[in-house]
Amino acid sequence: MTPATRYTLAQDNGWWWLVTPDGERLFSISVNHLGALSRNNAAQRVAAALDCPQDQLWDRVTQHLTSLGCNTLGYDAPDALRQTLPYFADTTQHEAMHCLPGTSFAYADVFDPAEQQRITDAVQAACEAHRDRPNLIGYFWTDTPRWNLDTARRERATDWVTTLRRLGPDALGKRVYIDFLRETYANDVAEFARTYRLNITSFDDLPAHDFAYLELTWPAVRRDDEAFLARIADTLYRVTADAFHHHDPGRLLCGERYKSHDHHDGVLRAAAKYTDVLSIQDGPEVGPMPGPGKHESAFDAAYYDRLHELTGKPVLICDHNVSFKTESQPVTLWHACDTAEQAAELNANYLHAAAATPHILGYGRCQYLSVFDPQRRLLKQGLLNEDGNPYPTSNGALTRAIADALAHRQALATA
Repeated sequence: MTPATRYTLAQDNGWWWLVTPDGERLFSISVNHLGALSRNNAAQRVAAALDCPQDQLWDRVTQHLTSLGCNTLGYDAPDALRQTLPYFADTTQHEAMHCLPGTSFAYADVFDPAEQQRITDAVQAACEAHRDRPNLIGYFWTDTPRWNLDTARRERATDWVTTLRRLGPDALGKRVYIDFLRETYANDVAEFARTYRLNITSFDDLPAHDFAYLELTWPAVRRDDEAFLARIADTLYRVTADAFHHHDPGRLLCGERYKSHDHHDGVLRAAAKYTDVLSIQDGPEVGPMPGPGKHESAFDAAYYDRLHELTGKPVLICDHNVSFKTESQPVTLWHACDTAEQAAELNANYLHAAAATPHILGYGRCQYLSVFDPQRRLLKQGLLNEDGNPYPTSNGALTRAIADALAHRQALATA
């Protein structure tokens, strides 16, 4: 493929757009997790509910999505659908994802050449799978990374900085961390020892320390942790971006899909150096199991304005939803309204406000087929119920909301 066949970005009078290979400007509207149709015999159930032969299911789903007003596919879409609509590829570079259970969650030593090679190999495999597909818009990176120090310490009892500084004396991450401290304190070991309350006479003594004693709330420690966290992100993103540029040059890099508020300014500044787009999943700040968290049922304009001002990048809202309670499933992943009508109104208001924001590139609706998550004991509610039948109120309201939002954005952008 040549660069002329790729999706790009454009800014016109302050309004950001995706640009198709044909030169058309696009505000992306998508639905995520269509891959659920390919798992657990879901395709058979949905085909039966839609009263169509199974070999015609993907055509029927495409028709359904386009009838709603969707013009792209979000992440996690079956290959059959990627042949019919533009899509974002989802890729993974590390295992520090907020949704993973404790046995799978891990912070990697991104300074280790072996880990960097593993990242590069994973990127190469992703590019080989997607780069020749004409409908590919760009690449998402790791899903919902747990960067925020406070959230990580609360939910995981550790964080990326703590993980690296507590590695063994020969680990690259530990060595880089010590060099960072030496640089931060201008090689003044006495000043560092006073600040960290350590009885040492040389920075060369630090590899033997596991820092288990460290009080993370000390102001200087917090300042240093935030600075080193940004250095971790910079290294991870540089290695990742270099691999994508090598294996699929010119393709849009949409970066990690951050949970709203679960990030750090230094991490976002690092991301802005290496990605084209800032991607945000707006919604409940929960861990892998049910728990309290923010439910973003209203578009937070100030939050998104700040993200754009901080990074200079357009923002893609890559996952969002407001659910409603049903008799069989009153607990949902997203904020659950009492009625479908209430949820539809909140979703429409959110989409309308997002589309009316110049630096927002698009909106991804969470979930097509409703799926019960037994681990978290909740419903990931989509546009179809678990049997594959469409929720009438949700689908009709979404069609109107998409049409209104796109028309409003176009009117504002051309005024």
